[in-house]
Amino acid sequence: MQKGDGNRNNTSMDWKILIDIATMASPIIGVAAIIVALMISHRSSRDAQKQIDTIQKSTKKQLDAMREQMDVFMASQAPDMIESLSQYEQQLADLDEEIEAAVEEYNIVNPFYGLGGARIDDIDYEYKKKGQTQNIAALKQKRKAVKRQIDLINSFLRKK
Repeated sequence: MQKGDGNRNNTSMDWKILIDIATMASPIIGVAAIIVALMISHRSSRDAQKQIDTIQKSTKKQLDAMREQMDVFMASQAPDMIESLSQYEQQLADLDEEIEAAVEEYNIVNPFYGLGGARIDDIDYEYKKKGQTQNIAALKQKRKAVKRQIDLINSFLRKK
């Protein structure tokens, strides 16, 4: 019986020693795991940075190639653009004349308006003025669109 108790004592003593060793080694293992994780993350971030740099270089090359192609295309389109520019400038001049004529017509005052005479004439005069105002507004919108086209073409030609 004594032998069995001694054997059990040794076994429980072995477990106690193992538990004590594990308890003392646990913080050391934790620190080692953190160090390994930091080393791996550092390597991964370095690899990721290399990939980002490679992608940036590749993207820059692609953009440069696209810009070069656009420059070639723009150079081939310049004569057409110059022709379009002169047409838009002529449209702008024509619109300016139309607007000026419409404004002059609008500024003509009916000397008989509001004298209390024929009311139908007064109503017709008001409709005419309203129509003239709308016509002037439409002409100005058209002029604005033509001017925008001229500005776009000029900015294109300046970049060339």
